[in-house]
Amino acid sequence: MSAFDDAARQWRLRDALPAATRVDLGPSSVDQVCRLYEEAGHDVEGELREFFEEYREVSISWIYREMEVSVQIVAEEALSFPEMLTYSLGRWGAL
Repeated sequence: MSAFDDAARQWRLRDALPAATRVDLGPSSVDQVCRLYEEAGHDVEGELREFFEEYREVSISWIYREMEVSVQIVAEEALSFPEMLTYSLGRWGAL
């Protein structure tokens, strides 16, 4: 993806999130993320691919109660979530 595409994506996200104090993009490519999800057995056509095009790796910050808080979306890391959840629940005796 070109620097122009990243700049346009960043402006779209800033426009959609006017209360954000910062919107930072990560280096993941949409093709790389889609390939990983396809290899894991997910259908990445349509809405999921559109989501990855905008939000595949982004950190969004805003001010809440005089503190800066943030959320980070990293699509590649989300693939390991079911394994981490199973491990955590098993560790705490919930499974």
